[in-house]
Amino acid sequence: MRAKLTKFKKNIKDSSSILHIENTLGSQSMRSATVILVSAALLCKLMGFIREVVVAAHFGTRADYDIFLIAVTIPTLIYAVTKYTLPNVFIPIFSKFKIDSGEERAWSFFWAFLNVNVVVFFLSAVLVFLFSSELLQIIAPGLNPDQLKAATALLRVAVIIVIFGGIETVLRGLLNSYKHFIYPAFAPLFYNLVIILFVIYLSEGMGTKALLWGMVFGILLQMMVVSFAFFKRKVKFPFKPRIYEEGMKEVAGVIFLILAIESCGQLYVLVDRFLASSLPAGSISALNYANLLFQLPLSVFALALSTAIFPYLTEEAAKRNWFNLADIFSKSLRMIIFLTIPITFFLLFFPGQIIAIIYQRGAFDSHSTLMTSKALVFYALGLLFFSGYALILKMFYSLNLAKILVFVTLLSFSIKLISSLILVNFFSFEVLALTTTLSGIFLFSF
Repeated sequence: MRAKLTKFKKNIKDSSSILHIENTLGSQSMRSATVILVSAALLCKLMGFIREVVVAAHFGTRADYDIFLIAVTIPTLIYAVTKYTLPNVFIPIFSKFKIDSGEERAWSFFWAFLNVNVVVFFLSAVLVFLFSSELLQIIAPGLNPDQLKAATALLRVAVIIVIFGGIETVLRGLLNSYKHFIYPAFAPLFYNLVIILFVIYLSEGMGTKALLWGMVFGILLQMMVVSFAFFKRKVKFPFKPRIYEEGMKEVAGVIFLILAIESCGQLYVLVDRFLASSLPAGSISALNYANLLFQLPLSVFALALSTAIFPYLTEEAAKRNWFNLADIFSKSLRMIIFLTIPITFFLLFFPGQIIAIIYQRGAFDSHSTLMTSKALVFYALGLLFFSGYALILKMFYSLNLAKILVFVTLLSFSIKLISSLILVNFFSFEVLALTTTLSGIFLFSF
C-alpha cells in the first residue's frame, strides 16, 4: 500500500507538463454535475423523509413494522450492494475502452455486462424466494413461528426489487459514464412518491403489505424512468446477445473485490437487525429511523459529490493526469469537511427536537422519539468519517487499488461485528449505532 501511494505522489510531483492545466474542479461541466446531483439528492431525500414521516405516522415502532423491516432486509441489501458495486466496476472499465479503443468496443462490453447481470439478478431472486424461510431464520433468530410466517410471505414478494433495481443500476452506470445525471438522479423521486401514495390510501386495510407493494411498484417506475433516458440516447450500437466481450475478464478480476468492499458496509444493517431482533420491540424501527436521518447529509453531500466526480476521476486516471486527479480529490474533500462539521454538531445537540419535528405524530409517540434520538446521537458522531470515506473510496477505485480497500473494509467490519456482540450484552439497541461509528472512524483513519 505504501509503495503504491508513494509512487502516486511522485507522479504528481513529476508531472511538469500539466502545471498549467485549468482548475478541473472549477470547470463548468463538473460544477453542473455537482449541482444536479446535490439538488437531486436533496429533493429525493426530502421526498424520502416525507415518505418516512408518513410511514412513521402509520406504523410507528410497532412490532409488525419490525417484522416488515426484517422481511425486506435481504432484497434491499442485495439492491444496495448492487447499486454501489456495479457502477464502481463498470464506469472505470467502460471509460478506459472509450478512451483507448473507441465507443463501439466500449458498447460491446456494455451489452455483455448487462446480459450477465440480468441473469444474476433473476437467479438471485429465485434463490431468495425458494429459501426465504431459512434465510429469515438466519438473520432474525428471535422471530416466533407466526412472525416468521408473516415475514416469509412479505419476503417472497420483495424479491422483485432485486430484478428491477439491478437492471436500473446497470443503466444508471452507463448514463453516469457519459456524465448524464439528470434522469438517474431524479428517478428516486418517483419511487418515494409511489410508496407515500400506497401507504396513505391502502395501509388501513393492507397494513405493511401496502408499504411492500409501494416499494415494488416504486422501484419498477424508477427503472422505467432510467430506461427512458437510456433509450432517449439514440443508441448507435445495437443490442448484442452475448455474455462475453473484451473487458469481462477485467470485470471478473475486480468485481469480487468491490463486491466484498460494498457488501461489508451493507452488512452493518444485517448485524444490527440480527442482534436487535432479540431486544425489546421497536429496537429495529428506532435504529432504522435514526439511520435514515444520519444518511440524509451523507447522501446529499458526500455521496452526491463523490458520484459527480467519479467519472472525472476515472478519466483522469485513464489519461494518467495525476495533477488533475489529486486536485479534484483534495478540493472535494475540503468541501465535504466544510459542509459536514456544522451538521454533525446540529445532530448531536438537538437530536430529540429534530426527531420530534420530523417523526412524532400518529403511531410515532414520545417513547419512539426517545428511542430514536438515543441512536441518532451515536450515528452523528460518525458522519464526518463516513462522508470522507465515501470520497476516498472513489479515489481508490479510479486508481484500481481495490485490493487495499478489501483488507481495510474487512478489518472495519470485524470491529463492527465484535464490538456489537460484546457491547449489546451490557447496553441496549443504541450501542449498535455506536459500533457503526467506531468502524467508520477506523475506515477514514486507516
